[in-house]
Amino acid sequence: MIAGSRFATAAALAAFITASAVAVNGAQTWKRVDTPNFVIIGPASESHLQSLGVQFEGFREALTRLLSSTATTTAVPTVVIEFSDAKTFKPFQPVYNGKPVPIGGLFVPRRHVNYVLLAPDRGPDSLRMVFHEYSHLVVSNVAPLIPVWLNEGIAEYYSAFRLESSGRKVTIGWPIESHLVRLQEATWLPLADLLATAHDSPQYNEGSPRSVFYSEAWALVHMLLHGDPKFRTAFSAYARDVSLGVAPDEAWRQQFGSEDVLNDVRRYIRRPTLQAVQYELSEQIAHASGVPQSMTDVDVDLTLGEVLVAEGKPDAASLRFDRAVATAPFSLRGAVDRGLLRSDRQLLTLPATPAPVADWLADYMTAAALLEGGASDEATLTVAREALARCLAVRPDIPNAQVLYASAIDDDTKAVEALRKALAAAPARDDYALDLARALAQQHDYAAARDVLGRVIARPHHPDAREQAFSMMRQVVKAEENAKAAAGAVRPSGTSGPRGSNVRYIYRDLKPGEQRAEGTLERIDCAGRRVTVSVRVGDKVAHYQAPSFDAIQFLTYRDDLNGNIGCGARTPPDRVYVTWIAGDLDGTVVALEFLPKK
Repeated sequence: MIAGSRFATAAALAAFITASAVAVNGAQTWKRVDTPNFVIIGPASESHLQSLGVQFEGFREALTRLLSSTATTTAVPTVVIEFSDAKTFKPFQPVYNGKPVPIGGLFVPRRHVNYVLLAPDRGPDSLRMVFHEYSHLVVSNVAPLIPVWLNEGIAEYYSAFRLESSGRKVTIGWPIESHLVRLQEATWLPLADLLATAHDSPQYNEGSPRSVFYSEAWALVHMLLHGDPKFRTAFSAYARDVSLGVAPDEAWRQQFGSEDVLNDVRRYIRRPTLQAVQYELSEQIAHASGVPQSMTDVDVDLTLGEVLVAEGKPDAASLRFDRAVATAPFSLRGAVDRGLLRSDRQLLTLPATPAPVADWLADYMTAAALLEGGASDEATLTVAREALARCLAVRPDIPNAQVLYASAIDDDTKAVEALRKALAAAPARDDYALDLARALAQQHDYAAARDVLGRVIARPHHPDAREQAFSMMRQVVKAEENAKAAAGAVRPSGTSGPRGSNVRYIYRDLKPGEQRAEGTLERIDCAGRRVTVSVRVGDKVAHYQAPSFDAIQFLTYRDDLNGNIGCGARTPPDRVYVTWIAGDLDGTVVALEFLPKK
């Protein structure tokens, strides 16, 4: 911990991020540096781009230490583009009432790539907005369903980032002067309103109330992290509870009671100093130079054109694509970018002999565009496959490249292998899990598909994932019924399948030390991360514990199972097999298998 002045001006970054710029294609020379987790582009010296890369890598490493490597693993490339002059940057600025909005930076997340745009002549705090948005991306990897106040408060807390000691130390959670001033002058939102804020709430969308909301959310998070230790303990438990599906208001009452903690926040921000967290960077990051990559004017036009497409500005993008293709008519990336921008995608014509490239990012963007554009003919799929194979030969660590490759190949075994790699690297991507389950089902490995889907049902990372997993589970169950109807697979001894049915299900195999019983699941209780499962077996209700939802394997053999598997009573109770090992209470639950109705 270090102490920071309440009103310390965040001056540090301006000197570190000095632009040495020339003018766009032609007089300017654009360069690119690839760091382990970012692609840094701009009309500046390699040493400057390398320094900028160290800053972003430092921010990511600090978040990794505060959260986890799972949280900071981004499945798609993150491209940072620094502009040198207002004229070049203007087409990329957001527009409000017909006028460009003055900003220091912009975060543009998309399905296959994330862009960070840095404006010229940035102020010392200009990267705060970029780091705020990047923090949202990181937090969503581990806790996408948290309340709005917590999501915004955490993002503001992380956004106050400083790189210090010649790039060897990072500080996160530095006091934000504008918030402190606003909270001294404005009328605060009541605690109930702050905690209940939704994305459509007036205080989240309207002028002055919005500013107060952000300031209060930041101050509350800051106090809960750095104030009285009792608050840190309660805050940690609250965050765990809401991530496990406990209603936010109930989770708050359980940890904080009815006390109005805003009184504590008011006292906290009046302290002469506020705390921040400081880390010394690893040698690997502090001395990371990045790998320089060459950039032609065509590369610049295609890259910036792709950014404009991502921003929904096709006309400006078309001008850059046309110029690139006129200069390099055999560019595969140029042909794809320009062709897919047309309204009739059937007009896409690829060069018969594309110019060779040695750029993993160009191959990745080309393949992503082709597959996103609905490539289905074998010739186009072959182009996409070959581009992805080249990309993965250089960057096998990009999860989304593995997923794209799996979608482009006609080999279920290789597709499953690629999807397993992607999900292992980005376990919070529920869509990757669904893709893997689908591929496993296509291989008729229904048990493995149910296992993957069961993990999504138990602990979804994104709002719609649980229902999507339920829907796919129903499809898998039906496919398995059809496949096994005449197979007569053996059930566990002493168990029964659905009455009046010839379908014989293959249930989970018991492992050494495990026991299984048939019963009805009556409720699931959550206390912090600890989970208690209550199952009626015969005339007795047995209680099994698990350290977390993640520790329980959920499987279903029903095609009508809807709703959530979360904390609380199961109404009506579900017929299940419960599998456990020796442990607290009646045992430690290992698996719950939802059985067909009798």
